[in-house]
Amino acid sequence: MKKIKVLAIGAHADESQCCLGGTLYMLHQAGCDCTVLHVANHNHYRNQEQLKIFDRDITNSCTMLGCREIIIGDRGDRIYNGDRNDRNLIMEQLEAIQPDIVFIMWPEDSHPEHRRTAQTSYDAILNSFWNKKLNSVREIYAYETDPNQCMEYFLPDFYINIQSSEEILRESLRSCIAEKGEALWQRKADKSYYRGWCGGFGHVLTEAFKVVKFPAGVGIEESDLLIRKLLSNSFRWAGASPWPYGNKYYQK
Repeated sequence: MKKIKVLAIGAHADESQCCLGGTLYMLHQAGCDCTVLHVANHNHYRNQEQLKIFDRDITNSCTMLGCREIIIGDRGDRIYNGDRNDRNLIMEQLEAIQPDIVFIMWPEDSHPEHRRTAQTSYDAILNSFWNKKLNSVREIYAYETDPNQCMEYFLPDFYINIQSSEEILRESLRSCIAEKGEALWQRKADKSYYRGWCGGFGHVLTEAFKVVKFPAGVGIEESDLLIRKLLSNSFRWAGASPWPYGNKYYQK
């Protein structure tokens, strides 16, 4: 049986772990080959010695979650542009990995580099598809970042209960960015517990997603979401109850 390949694309080095680390770890446990792609990895004003430590810790934090890490491009002291060269770098990785599931950022994020990463990632997928070099992508999902960056603009389509990954996720985030790791975990926990209540799971860690591309197959098996089948005991659609989420597309 073909091993399912998962690719998560984020701007900065903590994005994949902090925003969807629990889901990635659970997909890894389900037998998926998981890769995280960082496109604007190096924060400003680090010297070479600091960068070595930074890269080591980020790689370790991804490894804890069962993910291979790839860094493309170093924005140095400039803002991430998301230009043609940046798009082409993402296309190279998409075409080499041939993922079945892709996670990207949300274009309404208030962080400028998040927005550019979201659009550049989507443009890269489309260009590789049009060039007939990427035929593997079955489904695409957008994930949310911090509350003040994306969450207030993000209306989820489904939730994943990640409570079972709490211990390893906390360890991963604590090791992610030196002394900032514990604060990173606390922000993650606050958001995730809130999403647990939103999804109807109760007081448990939960991650939220939007569907960008559904499977194109015909019939129950071919049209069902891989992520729903892989994480069936943790998956819940948003809008499953009549109030307040069930009328989110109907209510004016």
